Amino acid sequence: MNKFRFKLWSILIAFIIIVLVSLGILLGQEIWFLLITGLGLALFIITMLVLKLIEKYIKPIESITNTAIELANGNYSARSYEASIDEMGMLSEAINELARNLQVMKANDEMQRDRLSTLIENVGSAIALIDGKGYITLTNKAYKEWFEFDQVEHVHQLFYEAITNRKVIKLAEEVLLSEAAVRKQYVLSTKVEKREFDVYGAPIIGNNQEWNGILLVFHDIHELKKLEQVRKDFVANVSHELRTPITSIKGFSETLLDGAMEDEQLRKYFLSIILKESERMQLLIEDLLDLSKIEQVGFELNIKEVHLSELLEEIYVLLQKKAERKQLAFHLDVEKNMYMLGDPARLKQVFLNIVNNAILYTPEHGEITLCLKGEKGNVIVKVRDTGIGIAKEEIPRIFERFYRVDKARSRDSGGTGLGLAIVKHLVEAHHGIVEVQSEVGKGTEFTITLPKK
Repeated sequence: MNKFRFKLWSILIAFIIIVLVSLGILLGQEIWFLLITGLGLALFIITMLVLKLIEKYIKPIESITNTAIELANGNYSARSYEASIDEMGMLSEAINELARNLQVMKANDEMQRDRLSTLIENVGSAIALIDGKGYITLTNKAYKEWFEFDQVEHVHQLFYEAITNRKVIKLAEEVLLSEAAVRKQYVLSTKVEKREFDVYGAPIIGNNQEWNGILLVFHDIHELKKLEQVRKDFVANVSHELRTPITSIKGFSETLLDGAMEDEQLRKYFLSIILKESERMQLLIEDLLDLSKIEQVGFELNIKEVHLSELLEEIYVLLQKKAERKQLAFHLDVEKNMYMLGDPARLKQVFLNIVNNAILYTPEHGEITLCLKGEKGNVIVKVRDTGIGIAKEEIPRIFERFYRVDKARSRDSGGTGLGLAIVKHLVEAHHGIVEVQSEVGKGTEFTITLPKK
């Protein structure tokens, strides 16, 4: 635009000089003064006209041109100067409206892109995008974390070189060849462990039926499979636990009906066994109902101030006779006047279960100690015994439903295998933790830490 101005001024000045020189040659020396005066006046008028022309046409064109260049470079906040209401002003207004629309479109595009990026990164499943040529173009955070995928090293690499698992490569090839969605379940190695995944591969087809690649989605179903197995084990265990007493009740009832009823001594013996087995069934059902209630989302504790020292002394009195019958030394070591906020009935259930187990698994002439002390806003209850102990590899499983360290002994004693599962849930409901230390043949120590408030 500056070059245009320079050319315009050069042409006007050259034209005026040529006209004046021509007139000077034709008319002679005497009119040079008049010519010079006329030249000055003409230059002034021409200057004013040119400035007016520049102001009206050249500057708006410059502004529009600069705005168009900025828009082409991606600066959608650029605006053109709107001064007149003629065609040039309309052009400036149109350019500014275009800039505003582009700015809104850019903002919407950035917002949509941010939403899509947030969704992809936090979807909870691993995602890998492969283009039509077989190159990996996108992976999300879960994919990188689970499969140790290096974004810099592997993106824009062929999928069969970047993916190490042959099963996943085969699934991707199947989607590429069939152009149809494929869904399979695989056990894949992750950074931490082997986990089960539901792998879904789908073709990406454009609006014009053009092939754009495939999408791989990895859903972690490890916990679902684990939960499903726990449910199956639970049903199997309940069936097994109920089968034994039902079989006993049915067998002894049939024996009584077949004639054993006539023998009074035998009849009493069989009826006592039937009563024992029915009580065992009742205890199992009560524990199942109790555990089910505790595990419900809406389960609430009846919180009140608990005199924990008195509660443990009460448990000691209740179980002392039972310990004496096995010739066990039962010691109580509690700090006096120890209070906490909790559910007294549920806390009593917790400590009764643990001390009962200690009595059950401690041989004759053994020793059991029940301790209570306070420490930094917590209360700590320890139950130590000199019993049969628990193997190190079994300790993580003792809080599972129906898991028994000594299956024969606990079943003969009438145990249901649900006591420690109930203990764990109730301790956690009180925002506490339960820890176990044990050595086979030497004994076990349960430590329960509960907040006072």
